[in-house]
Amino acid sequence: GRALYDTVEQALVKCLDFERSRAT
Repeated sequence: GRALYDTVEQALVKCLDFERSRAT
């Protein structure tokens, strides 16, 4: 449960960071 949530959170942050980098 915890590991899965951590993985999802990490993926979300990575996707967000990618979007932000692309927006710049």
